[in-house]
This record gives sequence, structure tokens and C-alpha cells, in this order.
Amino acid sequence: MSNLQLFRPTVGMAIPSLLGGFFEPSSNWFDWDLEVQSPDVTETEDEFSIALDLPGFDKAKIEVACEGRFLSVSAERGKKTGTVKYERRWLLPDSVDAGTLEAEFKDRVLTVSAKKLPESKTRKIAIK
Repeated sequence: MSNLQLFRPTVGMAIPSLLGGFFEPSSNWFDWDLEVQSPDVTETEDEFSIALDLPGFDKAKIEVACEGRFLSVSAERGKKTGTVKYERRWLLPDSVDAGTLEAEFKDRVLTVSAKKLPESKTRKIAIK
């Protein structure tokens, strides 16, 4: 089980005017386009990793930041029906070395990983 804690997840979309375009035949007012799935959070003895599937988002419009123990990921993309915004924040456990955070965006998947601090790793104690 992971020690990462989700902090205030928000997914929002700028909604066009309430009736603007609603009655047009080509309009898909209910197209919220929230294709972003729940993240895959994994933990090994040496590191934490978060993988997010972000279909349709451009690497240039994705931002990963760490402030204190809070890791945040935000992304934005434009559509003809409005702007899709995605933002998620996690409270990192004390065992994460924030200085080792790395992010990679490949095949529409953003992977953020960080090493654990050496003192947080499990060590075996010899029995005398």
C-alpha cells in the first residue's frame, strides 16, 4: 500500500454559456472530455512512482511542480467546446527525497518518480 495521499483533486472545464450552442445540431454540450483516469501509484523499496494517462494533452501544456511536500500536476488543452483543465495534488510522505523527482511524458502517459530517503528504507537486523 502506498503512503502517498491525494490532496484536493480537481478536474474542471470552462463551460460555455449555458444555452449558447446547446440547440445547434452539431453541438455536443455534454462532451466533458474527462478521459483522464485515476493515477497508478506504485511504491517499491527504493522509490515512489505516479503514472497518469493524459490523452490529447500536449507535453508543452503539462506542468509538474513540487512545493514543500506537495506534488502537483496540471495540464490544459483547448477544444472548440471550451478548455479542458486537469489538476491533481498529492501530499508526499516524509520518506520521499523531493530533490530526486523526475517526470517523463511518453505515449500519452506522464510518469513522475522519486527516490526514497536512505533512512526510510527497510533494513534487516541481525539476531544475535
